[in-house]
Amino acid sequence: MCAAAVAATVVGCGASGFEDGSGGETIGSGGQGGSGGQGGEDGGRRRARVGLPGCADAFTGDDGLCHPEVTSCAGDEVVDFGGGCRPAGIPGCAEVFRGEPDRLCHVTMQACPAGTFAVPAEGCVPIDGPSGCGEGKWGNLEDATGTIWVDAAAAPGGAGTRESPVATLAMALSLVADGGAIAIGAGTYDEPLRIDRPVTVAGRCASMVRITGVSTHDDVHSLVVEIDAPGEVTLKGVTVAGDGVGVQIWDGDVVIEDVVVDQARGVGIKVSDATASLRMVHGLVQGTRARLDGTEGQGIRVSLGGEATIEGSAVVAAHVGGVVASHEARVTLRNSLVEGTQGEPESGLHGHGIHAYQEGKVGVERSALVSNRQSSVDALGAGSRVLVSESVIEKTRPTALPGSEGQGVRASGGAEVRVHKAVVSENHGGGVVAEGPASRVKVEWSRIRDTQPVSFEGRPSYGAASFDGGVVDLVGTTVSNNHHHGLLVKGEGSTGFAMYSLFQGTRARESDGAWGHGAVVRDGGRAEFSASAFVANTAGIWVDGSDDMVLDQCLIEGTRGNAAGQNGFGLFAHASSGLVIRETAILSNQVAGALLVGAQGAISESLVRGVGAGDFKGWAGATGVHDAAEVGDGLLVRNGATASLVEVTDTEVAGAARAGVLFAGGGSLARALVRENRFGVVVQGGAMPVIAEDCAIRGNSEQDRVNGGTLPVP
Repeated sequence: MCAAAVAATVVGCGASGFEDGSGGETIGSGGQGGSGGQGGEDGGRRRARVGLPGCADAFTGDDGLCHPEVTSCAGDEVVDFGGGCRPAGIPGCAEVFRGEPDRLCHVTMQACPAGTFAVPAEGCVPIDGPSGCGEGKWGNLEDATGTIWVDAAAAPGGAGTRESPVATLAMALSLVADGGAIAIGAGTYDEPLRIDRPVTVAGRCASMVRITGVSTHDDVHSLVVEIDAPGEVTLKGVTVAGDGVGVQIWDGDVVIEDVVVDQARGVGIKVSDATASLRMVHGLVQGTRARLDGTEGQGIRVSLGGEATIEGSAVVAAHVGGVVASHEARVTLRNSLVEGTQGEPESGLHGHGIHAYQEGKVGVERSALVSNRQSSVDALGAGSRVLVSESVIEKTRPTALPGSEGQGVRASGGAEVRVHKAVVSENHGGGVVAEGPASRVKVEWSRIRDTQPVSFEGRPSYGAASFDGGVVDLVGTTVSNNHHHGLLVKGEGSTGFAMYSLFQGTRARESDGAWGHGAVVRDGGRAEFSASAFVANTAGIWVDGSDDMVLDQCLIEGTRGNAAGQNGFGLFAHASSGLVIRETAILSNQVAGALLVGAQGAISESLVRGVGAGDFKGWAGATGVHDAAEVGDGLLVRNGATASLVEVTDTEVAGAARAGVLFAGGGSLARALVRENRFGVVVQGGAMPVIAEDCAIRGNSEQDRVNGGTLPVP
């Protein structure tokens, strides 16, 4: 006999079998010779770990295995198998936005009173800035040398001094020198403002100074404020509220501070050339309307190589896109809110919070993208990129069009999106998605949670997905409590990667109890899961028509089945090849630890333990798969429309309610320990698997080996 195994270990003992350990943290490889033939207490045989490596004490169970649990962490934290919990989302979120009872950071204008706007780390910020409007006729306006003063109520013929102001913005601009300043008193100025030189234009405060006039630029665009001035231009302390583009920047380095752009037409702020840049601080762009033909309506649009940095600001209730970067433009959004973007009135399309296309690039830092339409982050086309870090993307809603979703993050047409330390929550239809060849979304140390179903039947929702050649790459990401699928990889060339990631609590479709998978790989998609966990989902991993699926040092545990007691399998593979499962723990599932129908692949150095009985519920159109009652097998391998061929080596199967290993198809079993099941190894249906002599099949309650079995199988 081999020496007694250490706790949570099963030690391989060559041809003579296995020593019965207490749990199965490691599986012994076989090797040549009999018990002890290699010398030493374990016969010189290698130990292979199973399950998640490098587990924190908080997640280590009595069996020595890693059992991560999402409820151990707060709603805006990520489960780190080796370190407990990591923060995600907006650091330093203002207390006014902390929701009850979840304490998540829910940044919204609804939390702020009139005259203020929502900024994630600052709370409700006054539109008039920290100093307010001040006292007296001019408030806090500075009286610098050369300043031209404007008062809408002034008598004609003023000199532009503080004591004798001019009455119009046009007159002030005609008097001010390059590098000078214009100070605007309280009032409504029903004239456009065209700045053609480097100056500072400062209003008393946004609540008391309104610019409402427009100039005609072309057949479809009117402009309220137009800036075409090489050099530095500052605009602050005003509300821009005319019936045209709010601020059009053609040229110049422009700073906009403590400004409200209210109900602009077509675009709120537009930056339209490589020689133009914008820095907006504590600005509010709200209610941008579509053009009269029903198109556009973006909050901030940067194009043609222009650049913009938006800090401590809010873009609210725009149309088509909240913040848009196109044609090689670059935009940075920092500590800001984009909320409530609507679809285009004419077509109903779009409504993106952030939209990058034609090689546009956007960085989103410590910001909130809330209640936008169709997708809160949308990157389209090769060369377009969006980087989201330490932010919240939540409650994206479908448009009014049939079949619409409300995805949190979307990359398509070869675009790339990276999401780092963010919370993607309560979106509709999809959390993050990559669609089309070369499209890629990489999510690192983030939380994707509570994706909601869309209203029309037959379309599954998902936490993360890749379609039609897209790639989704999850690192250290917690995917929890989503509807229908945690991860969906569908279509030829589509790829899903997950490392150090947790998929937990995926919910079934309410109408019939279908779906609820931790992950689905189908229709030619491929996936590789490394050191990742699938815990307490309605169904485990579903693989259908895939030629490449790898599980390496993973955990599949506690799959619970639907409300009717159906399914609950750890892994189901149908009509798939290239399955590789190694050093993986499949624990406490229902119906089957792994159910392989018409599948080809290999399972090695793994542990399958604790399978409860339950009913398998098939699905319409699946060739060779049907319902079956009271199934409870550790490994069930059977032929489907195509033959199965599964090689199982150096693996322990224990505690199954029915068969430890059931072959109704081709395959082999070598250097395996099959124990404490109802039946050990069952062969039926004319199958001819190869059962090696070095297997230890013993201690099963009714029979260790059954040839010619007749157990019902799915």
